[in-house]
Amino acid sequence: KTPFADSYAFISHPATGAPSVYIIGSGQASPIATASIEKIIRSYTADELATGVMEALRFDSHELLIIHLPRHVLVYDASSSQNGPQWCVLKTGLYDDVYRAIDFMYEGNQIACGDKSEAVTGQLQFDISSQYDKQQEHLLFTPLFKADNARCFDLEVESSTGVAQYADRLFLSATTDGINYGREQMIEQNEPFVYDKRVLWKRVGRIRRLIGFKLRVITKSPVTLSGCQIRLE
Repeated sequence: KTPFADSYAFISHPATGAPSVYIIGSGQASPIATASIEKIIRSYTADELATGVMEALRFDSHELLIIHLPRHVLVYDASSSQNGPQWCVLKTGLYDDVYRAIDFMYEGNQIACGDKSEAVTGQLQFDISSQYDKQQEHLLFTPLFKADNARCFDLEVESSTGVAQYADRLFLSATTDGINYGREQMIEQNEPFVYDKRVLWKRVGRIRRLIGFKLRVITKSPVTLSGCQIRLE
């Protein structure tokens, strides 16, 4: 458990249910984990969950709960969860390695952190997305949505561009069943000093029943994707 948002956050489970993440307040415990996060927690044994570490981190009006598990690092953003719990999974490198930073603390006008894999200390920098000057992979998934026999004209991703040192590309792929994704399309998604660039995939095509998208970015520059929309007929 750890102090979080004027309360306490902890991992537990009822006598007749699977483990989840709870916040205790006003004499009762409220679950904050989504179904995807509960599936990840459920994959661990009780002994593995007992070795987990929870900590809180705050910056730029973001109130974060970070859960370090043996094979995953889960992050809950309380400030963005008014319309539903907002979670993400942090990782290191290009091959789903466990996120290496741990033990965040404010020291010397910087947020410093320890390291799980090397005897080094690091500092959070908010104008890059690399880790120790190495590119990182970012994966985003849209939900599957139903559009029976509809024509999809284009897909646009909302982004704040112009902050990259080099022209970056985004890899976009689609799925109709939520499991198998098709060939990736490359789209330019960032360019130096082009602040009004549109991230657009034209001519998506006809949708038979369902469709969902996966966005993949590998870069050192900050990733500023905030949403997406499609035009249907």
